[in-house]
Amino acid sequence: MTDNNDNVTDMDGWRQSKKEQSGGASSLPELLQHMRRVRDSVPVSNTLREELRRELARRRKMGGDIGAEAPVPFVLPKSRRGGRWLLPGVVGGVLILLFIVGAIWNNTGSKVLEAGESRFLSSFRADAGPLVPAFNPGGTVAVLSRSGALLLLDLTGGQFGLVNPPAGEQYLYPAWSPRGNKIALVRQKPGGKQEIIQLKLPGEYADRKLGEILQSSLTRAEIIANGKTGQVFNGLSWSPDGSALAYTINNQDGGNEIFVLEKGKEYSLGAGRHPAWSPDAAALVVQRDYNTAPVKGTAAQPGYKTMSRLWLVDRKSGKETLLGEGSLPSWGVNGYLAYVDLQLRERVLSYLPDGSPQFTVQQLTGTARTVYLGKKGSAVKSVARSGDGEGLVKGGHLLATAESSPGVSELEWMRRLEFNGVREPRTLYLDHASTFEHIGFGPDAKWVVTCRLDGDIVAMSQVFVDERLVKGVN
Repeated sequence: MTDNNDNVTDMDGWRQSKKEQSGGASSLPELLQHMRRVRDSVPVSNTLREELRRELARRRKMGGDIGAEAPVPFVLPKSRRGGRWLLPGVVGGVLILLFIVGAIWNNTGSKVLEAGESRFLSSFRADAGPLVPAFNPGGTVAVLSRSGALLLLDLTGGQFGLVNPPAGEQYLYPAWSPRGNKIALVRQKPGGKQEIIQLKLPGEYADRKLGEILQSSLTRAEIIANGKTGQVFNGLSWSPDGSALAYTINNQDGGNEIFVLEKGKEYSLGAGRHPAWSPDAAALVVQRDYNTAPVKGTAAQPGYKTMSRLWLVDRKSGKETLLGEGSLPSWGVNGYLAYVDLQLRERVLSYLPDGSPQFTVQQLTGTARTVYLGKKGSAVKSVARSGDGEGLVKGGHLLATAESSPGVSELEWMRRLEFNGVREPRTLYLDHASTFEHIGFGPDAKWVVTCRLDGDIVAMSQVFVDERLVKGVN
């Protein structure tokens, strides 16, 4: 290698010179000094430093090895010692607390029956009598009367059987016994005279064979009650234990009377219709009708409206207790009473440009409701006074409404107003009610069947229900 003066340079000397320039051994003090500056620039807690120094001094004094510390034993706090004895006490305390909370909830809340899924079953043309289906104990088959014949329906509402009566006769108001071994029904003979007959069913049979079984049983049916000329039977209802049959007799003078047939003997429970047994068979709820002045605007001509009240009648003593306004009672095995309440409701047919109602219709409309009475008929207490419509069933929990779609009369009325150029608000008052023909609990009270009349069609539906507690509801 040469320099700028073309002289030869000693390579070993050149390398040594470069090493010294790059820092070599003389740079170590500078490196240490740089590290001290870095250390001093990092903030260190003096308090922590002093605590560490004291701890190190303590361990040196005790002769301990600071490099290998002994594990620190975990000491169970005094409050946790004997935990195996404490756990059962805690569990017991929680159970007691839950019991107290439940008792407080039950005393400050009320049971209500909530409507769940609603399922359409079938529809029929309106008949001379109401549609009143009777279900077997399993709730899988319904038997009902249409045009004097017996129809058999399955769970979905599909018809799978038809039992026609002999010429001139009719089969009406069938009622299935709780055990499923008997069916009572009204047989109307040629000429109109009626009797109640009882059919015996075998212990086990396929549902699809029921039509054949009924046809055979009708030929050897037992007559259990004979009606007089002009008397009409309806509303047949078995007691929950199957030992008695309640029914209504309509007399020629228009009066209704409820009778109970037990061990071959018949006795009266007084005026009324639609008898519904309490779950313990100790009492019945009956419907009694009365005439009242027409609801404002519901009748075009002066007259009276027939309204209904529900009464609790003790089976043995005959003691009567007013429950309140209502009709079509059904007392389920769950202790709830289902009934129909008529209310004046308004439907809007058209609106003005500003969104306010233009043409409306007002009509008495039936609402299916429930109220908890309990399972013992003798334990029911009413808050109603004699002659007072306000009672125990007032304000029952809503299940369904029999509100119908606008009919021909409403549409014709609205068309006539529009043709005449009427634009200001108008209200049509209908003098007939839109309501149910029948409501009733299923055998297990997990659903309610409703039969709603809409024009000349009766729609049968199934409404599933579920019980819950509502705090603060009376």
